[in-house]
Amino acid sequence: MLLVITCGTAWGQGTQGQAPLPPPDPADRADPNRIDLRTEANVEIRGIGKDDDTGWIVASAGDVNGDKRDDLIVGARRADPAGRVDAGTAYVIFGRADLGEVDLEKLGAGGFAIAGGAAGDTAGFAVSGAGDVNGDGLGDVVVGAPGADPDGRTGAGMAYVVFGKASADAVDLAALGAGGIALAGAAPHDETGFSVGRVGDLNGDGRADLVVGAPAADPGGRFKAGTAWVVFGGSDAGTFDLGSLGARGFRIDGYSFGYAGWSVNGVDDLNGDGIGEIALGAPFVAAGASRSGEAYVVFGKGGTGDVDLGDLSGRGITIRGGAQNSMLGQSVNRAGDVNGDGAADLIVSALHADPQNRDNAGSAWVIFGGNLAPVVDVSALGQSGFRIEGAATGALTGSFVGAAGDFNDDGLPDVVLGAPGASTGSGVGARAGGGAGYVVFGKRGTDTVDLASFEGKGIQIAGGEAGDRAGRSIAASGDLNGDGVPDVILGAEAAKNGRGVQSGAAFGLFGIDKPGAPGPGKPDKVEIIPPACKPAKNVEAIIDDSGSMSGTDPDNLRVEAMLMLLRKEAHQKTTLGAVDFGENAGHLFFPHVIGKPFTEEPEAFQEGMASRLVSRIRSDGAATNYNAGFELAKKENPKADARIFLTDGAHNEGEYDNSHRGGPPTYVLGFGDSTEGEDGDRLRRIAADTKGKYFPQIDADKLAAAMNSIDARLLCDSKLETWNGRVPKGGGVIRETVLDPATKSADIVLSWAVPAAQFGVTKVEVVQNGQVTKEITGSELAKAYAASRRKARRKPRARRSQTGDLEFAVHRGEAFSTVHLNELPGGATLRFRVRPGKLSRATGLSSQVAQNRRDR
Repeated sequence: MLLVITCGTAWGQGTQGQAPLPPPDPADRADPNRIDLRTEANVEIRGIGKDDDTGWIVASAGDVNGDKRDDLIVGARRADPAGRVDAGTAYVIFGRADLGEVDLEKLGAGGFAIAGGAAGDTAGFAVSGAGDVNGDGLGDVVVGAPGADPDGRTGAGMAYVVFGKASADAVDLAALGAGGIALAGAAPHDETGFSVGRVGDLNGDGRADLVVGAPAADPGGRFKAGTAWVVFGGSDAGTFDLGSLGARGFRIDGYSFGYAGWSVNGVDDLNGDGIGEIALGAPFVAAGASRSGEAYVVFGKGGTGDVDLGDLSGRGITIRGGAQNSMLGQSVNRAGDVNGDGAADLIVSALHADPQNRDNAGSAWVIFGGNLAPVVDVSALGQSGFRIEGAATGALTGSFVGAAGDFNDDGLPDVVLGAPGASTGSGVGARAGGGAGYVVFGKRGTDTVDLASFEGKGIQIAGGEAGDRAGRSIAASGDLNGDGVPDVILGAEAAKNGRGVQSGAAFGLFGIDKPGAPGPGKPDKVEIIPPACKPAKNVEAIIDDSGSMSGTDPDNLRVEAMLMLLRKEAHQKTTLGAVDFGENAGHLFFPHVIGKPFTEEPEAFQEGMASRLVSRIRSDGAATNYNAGFELAKKENPKADARIFLTDGAHNEGEYDNSHRGGPPTYVLGFGDSTEGEDGDRLRRIAADTKGKYFPQIDADKLAAAMNSIDARLLCDSKLETWNGRVPKGGGVIRETVLDPATKSADIVLSWAVPAAQFGVTKVEVVQNGQVTKEITGSELAKAYAASRRKARRKPRARRSQTGDLEFAVHRGEAFSTVHLNELPGGATLRFRVRPGKLSRATGLSSQVAQNRRDR
C-alpha cells in the first residue's frame, strides 16, 4: 500500500517558518483513555484569594446573556467579596469560541460576579442553571447560601435566583432588588441552599421551576430529617419566606437523621405523564444499615400538596441498597437515555462505598427508566441498570454525578462522575489527591464498569497537580464554545492560582473523543462522479487579475486555489498552463507537467510555477475582459481537457462574445457578491455550456471544498464526501467512511481558514471485518513529517517512509493537507483522526475523502 501525505503551503503568507506537528492523537498516548488537566485543559479558571474554594461547585448556567451560547457558573463558597469574610461568590462566565484562560479579577464583558450578601453566608456553596424562571427569554441561575441568617434566623440559609441579563455588571446579593428572587430559609439551622437544581416546568405556566435543599431542617419535629423546597417560577422579584410558600410551590420532607435534600436535581419524565420529576438524596438514612442512605424520585406535579418521603404511595420511587456507611444519595441526577431504549435514566452515587474492598473508593449506579418498581434496590439491579465502581481506595467516586451528553458520538448519552480523592499517575509522576473526573460512555449492557480498568468504556480526566482535588464537582457544561459538541467542566477547590495561592480552580474540556470510534457518522455532502468520466490530463487556468479583484479577493485566494492543485500528489503527472487577464491577457506559464522541473534549476519544480503565481497575480487596476482571457487560453493550450476560471464576474470591456463555447469543461470560481445577479448568471452559463460546474461566492472557508470538488471531477474520483464543522481549541475529530467495492485509491483532504491552526492527520486505519488491518500511528507520521521538511524543496514528491507494507510520505504545509492512499481494499472502512497543531480558538475544518477506481 502506498500512502503519501502532502500539505499545501499558503505561499502568499511566506514559506520560511515550518508548521508544527499536531499534538499526539488520544489513541497514541501512553494511556488513550486518559486526559491530563495539566496539559490538556481547554479552559482554566483560577481562583483569586486564599481558601476561596473556587470550583467547590460548577454547573451549566444555560444562556444567561442571550447570545445563543451556553454559559457557565462556578461557585467559590469562601470568597471574601468587599471584605465580607466567607460571604462567598459565584461567577457567571459567558461562553464564547475562544474561551481559554479566564481571569476572575478581570472578567470584563466575559461574565459577572455574584457576591454573597454578608460574612459567613457561603454563597456559591451550591449553584445551578435555573432555566427561564421569570419568562423573559433569558436563562437564570440559582445560587445557594446555606450560611445566611435571614431575619436573624441563624443558619437558616438562603437561595437566590439571579435573572439572566446581557450586561456584565456585578451582582450584590445584599441588594438584589429587581434583579432576582431571594428565598429565605424557614427556620434556624436549616441550611437552606445547601443544594439547588432546575426541575423544568412542573405546573405548566411556561416558566422554569426549581428545587432547593435544606438537609438540616427538622420538619414535624423530625431532627435533621431534611426538606427540599420546590418553588414555581414567577416574574415578581423580591424576598420570599419558604416557611410561607403557599401557592408558589410545595415541600418534600424526609425522616429523622436522613438529611433529605443533601442533593437535589430535576430528572426527566419517568412515569410517562409528560412532567419532569424531582430527585433528591438522603445519604444519612439508616435503610437496613447505618448511613446506608437512600435516594428518591418524586413525580412532578403542578399542585401544592406537600410530600412525605416516608410514604410516597405511588407518588415516587425509593432507591436503596447501599452498604453500611456508603452514603447512597450523595449525588443524584438525570442521566439521559444511556441505554438507548427510549426511556429516561438516572444516576445515583454512594461516596463512601467500598467496591472490591477498596475503602471509600465510591460507586455510582445508572438506573434505566421505564416501568421502575416503587422501590429499587441497587444491590440487585439485574437488567435495570449497571454499577460504576471507584478505581482505588479513598477515591470518593460519586462526589457529583450527572448526564454528559453524547461525547463520543456513538448515539448514546454518556455520564460524568467526580472522584476528588483519586490519585493519578505512578512513581515520580504520581499526584496524590490530585483528583479525577470520569466520562463513562453510554451502553446497552448491564455489566459493571470498573474505573480501575475500563479501557474503551470511557475517559479519565486526571487532576493537574497533587492535592488539587479535581472532581470535587463535575458537570456537563452545555456547548460553551459553540462547536456543537457538549463540553465538561471540573471543579478543583484546592488547586493553586498563578501566584501559588490555594484558591481553587475550574477546568473545562471541549468535545472529548472516544478512542477508536468515529466522529459524526454521516458526511454533510456526498458527490457521485459518473463512471464514464475521463480524467483530465491537461488543465488550463484562466485567472482574473483586473482591478476589481483587489476588493473581491483581497487575500489572493486565486493563488491559493492554484497552489492547492499544484501541491496535490494526484496531479503530479497533470499538465497545467495558466493565463491571467484584465483589460488584456498574458501568459503566466505555458502548459507544463506539474511534477517535472520547471526551470534548469534543480530545486525549482512546482516552486517555479508557484512563484510566477505569487509575483504576477496582483490585481493590476485595469478593466475586466473575459474575451481576452478565453482567446489566449485557446491559443496557448488548445489541447486542454478542462479549464478553471477564477473571477469576480464583472466583465466590463465590451460585449462578451461567449468565447467559452466549444471549449472543455470549465469550472468557475466566483469571488465576491458580484457573482450573483447578471454577472452570476453569466458565470453559470459558462459552466453549464461546457458541462462544468459553478462555485459562487468563494471565500476562505469555501475555497478548499470547491477545489476538492473540482479535483474530484478532474481526476474522475468515484465519490467525494465532505464533513464540515468547527473544532474547539485543543480539540480534534475522527472521521470514517466505507469504501466502495471498486475503490482502489483515495485522498483524505483537510482544509481550514486559519493557517495557524495547522491541522494534520494523526492516524490512519483500514478496518476489515471489525479489525484494524493496516495503520499508521501518530509517532510514525511525526518521523515522516520531520524527514519531509528536510527534503521539501529538493523533490516534487514527498520523501517516502516505510511501516510494514505501508509506504508513505509527508509534505510541509500551512492551509491544507492531503493524504493519498493506493492499493486500498474495496469495501473496507477507512478511518482517520485529525488534530490541530496550534489552535487558540474554535476554527472551521473541512474534511473530505475522494475515492477513485484506479491506483494513482
